Amino acid sequence: MELLFDDDAIDRTAGVRRVLGSPKKEPNPILEPQMPWETAGSSAFHAVLRDQASGRFRLWYRASIGGADRPAGESDGPERHFLCYAESDDGRTWDRPALRRLSFAGSLENNIIREVDAGDTVFHNIVEDPDDPDPQRRYKALGYQHTTRAAAGLPEGGGTGVTVSFSPDGLEWPEEPILVMGFEEITDANCLQPYRNPGSGSWVAFLRPRITPKRRFVGRGTSGDFLRWTHPEMLLTPDSGDDEFTEFYSLSTAVVGNFHVGALWVFHDHPEDSPMTTELVYSRDGRSFRRALPQAEWIPRGPEGSFDSGQVCPVRLLPVGDELFVYYNGVDRHHRLKRGPKPPVVNPKTVGPTRRTGLARLPLQALCGLRADHDGVVETRWVCNYGQTGVQAVADVDPGGSVRAEILDPFGSVVPGWDRAASGSVAAADGHLHLWWERPELRGIPGQTSDAEGTVGHVIKVRFHLHRATLFGFQIGAETSFPGQAD
Repeated sequence: MELLFDDDAIDRTAGVRRVLGSPKKEPNPILEPQMPWETAGSSAFHAVLRDQASGRFRLWYRASIGGADRPAGESDGPERHFLCYAESDDGRTWDRPALRRLSFAGSLENNIIREVDAGDTVFHNIVEDPDDPDPQRRYKALGYQHTTRAAAGLPEGGGTGVTVSFSPDGLEWPEEPILVMGFEEITDANCLQPYRNPGSGSWVAFLRPRITPKRRFVGRGTSGDFLRWTHPEMLLTPDSGDDEFTEFYSLSTAVVGNFHVGALWVFHDHPEDSPMTTELVYSRDGRSFRRALPQAEWIPRGPEGSFDSGQVCPVRLLPVGDELFVYYNGVDRHHRLKRGPKPPVVNPKTVGPTRRTGLARLPLQALCGLRADHDGVVETRWVCNYGQTGVQAVADVDPGGSVRAEILDPFGSVVPGWDRAASGSVAAADGHLHLWWERPELRGIPGQTSDAEGTVGHVIKVRFHLHRATLFGFQIGAETSFPGQAD
């Protein structure tokens, strides 16, 4: 499927404009504080994946209790923080299994994996790696914190920086992670690509190189063994179309068809207004990303007073069936300013940001497309037509709207019998529109002749006619006729 993030596969358009797909957000956080060890919040610091064998969703998150909320018998003290675990069948409703690993208030009946420090972030990124020959490394984690362990080639005694950890099951982790890149090189590590890159099999981390003066941009570091990482190269940075306060904080990605699709965290480091918003980005090779619609907010922040009114930070894009699940950190306050005068703090001992885990969903391939508010035309470039699957489209059609098409021969003329008037479409179970001409059985094109004696060859164009509809992508012939991914 050729998705329409740009015009690379398009020869001509008329009467259309580029738009983003519309994610539907769950109205409330998908995980609310409800346990005694979550009185200060089941926060948005989390990692999520879908188990490759069972299909169940797995979620790691940080919970906290205030000093005054410690169990009876414990002296009052500072906050305590826990790494907790939840599971789900549908990715939306979560259960807290009794892990019996750490005692809380004299009971092991809780979902706590371990107690952690407030600054520990290594468990913000957890991935499953069934291809690792060492079963003790099936689960991998990456973050940014202090440790006394260091990978080979780094000074003994560890330090602060990018750290990694390994687990056989996602529950049993060593006491300390391993330092793989030092504080002098990297200022933060927010996101890890949750899959090995197609082609090279390498891991990719989205890191922020340390520069002076500090300006955030997304860097890309790679590793073959998860221990030796390349110094990150610049991947995404604001350009001349952005204002001086725009910085890029991090990036989360997923593979959708032949594309790497990403949610870019955009930090507006303005002294009067400093939210964290998102943009949609994409790549054909995983190395060069482009912004689909610069400055356009993709996952919208919530209204004033909602849990995600100040920041939306997507941490995982997860294809689930014919949908894309976007799990995000939602915060009701703006991000802490790094430049300019700081706003006044109101009662810092009692007032703080609310952090929660949010979920937005949208059709898997309805990410960015061309919209005809009335009537519009989208004409493809010359394409090779192989296989028997015919012409398919991903589209959103308004009530009373339509998607029709006509096939052009190598001379640019409409093939007799394959014109707009003879075309129609039917929605299939895969969510695609399957185009047909005159009779539904003529969906498979190659070598077929219409009633008007028009034969379709292997080199064609398709001219889509849209009426109150959005075209997000198209496919001519077999999916395998499109180029695969590179590294």
